[in-house]
Amino acid sequence: TNKGLSGTSVNNIVRKGNSLFAVDNSSKLHRSQDNGSTWTSLNTNFPYDVQVLDLAVLNSKIIAGTDSSAFISSDDGNSWTRINSGLPESQPFYGGGAVFNMSSSGSQVYAVSNYFSGPGFILSFYKYDESNNDWMPIRSLYNSSGVEGSKATGNNVFIAHYYYGSQKFSSIDLSKDGGNN
Repeated sequence: TNKGLSGTSVNNIVRKGNSLFAVDNSSKLHRSQDNGSTWTSLNTNFPYDVQVLDLAVLNSKIIAGTDSSAFISSDDGNSWTRINSGLPESQPFYGGGAVFNMSSSGSQVYAVSNYFSGPGFILSFYKYDESNNDWMPIRSLYNSSGVEGSKATGNNVFIAHYYYGSQKFSSIDLSKDGGNN
């Protein structure tokens, strides 16, 4: 059995060193340091109440995408620092500013965020620059209703997105140079 994570579904799980981090279906973050036998909730370690939506590992750090921004921890989730430079400002009334999809490859972390602009949401894809502690926009998805997922492997970055307007379509975009093109 696993203690501390039973009775819930897990939406995402990542490994960083000897620790496992899981996001449950209530957008709560948990950590296990014994291969999943016991779990500890980490949501109270954030500077304010957040809903954790996704996770990524960056070298010896973990990044949490939340309903209002992104946060980074270098101490296995015991403390978190907001890293929102370059991301859209949080728009609680509209739900904008959420970082809801993340992927990582080596020393690169990619994230999808949204913001409200006029008639609807604009989804944008970002790359985190650790040396400048900054998110750089690399692609806007103006005609998308949502992102199904992203995956980074080496220099290849895939974004699966969809649109449900007058014409329904799904698309997978590929960058072969780490999101630069």
